[in-house]
Amino acid sequence: MAGKQLGKLRQLVGEVISTRDKTIQSDEFRELEHDIELRRQGLWSPCNVVLSLAFPCSNLVSPIGQLTSTYYRLDIASDDYRRYLEKKKLSEAVDHADKLLAIDALGVVMIKHGEEFGENSAYGQSLVNFGRAHCTIASLQESFAMAFEDTYLASIRQSEDEIKEYQAQRKKLESRRLSYDAAITKLEKVKGSKKEKEKEREEAEEEYDNAKARYEETLEDVRARMWAIQENEVVQLRELTNFLDLELSFIRSFYEELQRVRNEWIDEDIEEARRTKGKATAATSCTGISDAVNPVYQV
Repeated sequence: MAGKQLGKLRQLVGEVISTRDKTIQSDEFRELEHDIELRRQGLWSPCNVVLSLAFPCSNLVSPIGQLTSTYYRLDIASDDYRRYLEKKKLSEAVDHADKLLAIDALGVVMIKHGEEFGENSAYGQSLVNFGRAHCTIASLQESFAMAFEDTYLASIRQSEDEIKEYQAQRKKLESRRLSYDAAITKLEKVKGSKKEKEKEREEAEEEYDNAKARYEETLEDVRARMWAIQENEVVQLRELTNFLDLELSFIRSFYEELQRVRNEWIDEDIEEARRTKGKATAATSCTGISDAVNPVYQV
């Protein structure tokens, strides 16, 4: 076992200083790998700049370990959006200790302040109606946030898990590729030796055959995982479509609630005319009372 690990290390060092060849994947495999890398970059941040000089992003797993960052771009952005939708906090304007969505707190304050004006105040009633709409929208927003997390955000995290599984398998393939290339080098060295021993040649050939079989087996596993990730694009598109429909439904309900309030809104001109008429009636009443109290006698 120690000898095999030493052989892998020598193979790696030889590749780094460009004194040894390494097994090159087929064009089809590299195209698949490039496609998976694009998907990975959509979920995760780019590779570390310094390390990528030695091990480009196209090599998902380097011989010295996994270089990809654990910061997930699409996941973080989506989760930030969910947190924004669900964010509640204490409000100094509300007289209780419960945390509320900002739009909910605004609605509660508008309702309370509007009720202080009484039922005969058009402004007060408008505040109440508008505030109730905000409270309704707050409930719609919470429902939307929960549905968003359970559907689209969940699908993103599932995609992350699939990429992680692929990366683990790709790392295993890299390790077995090093063992395979080291076995090739060893076999060539034994065959080229002037003092070739039959036992050493048989051991080298057996090691080569085993390393090749393990490498090819893992290679097929990696290829199968890449194909599976590609085929999941249909599922991802369906989840993205569902997210679009979900957001449209939320926005539509948001709009309809505000439109309902607008349809029931008290017209400013009508309210102004009502108030003017009220003032005129009040003034006439006051004049009549004044004449009754102070009658004018004709001489």
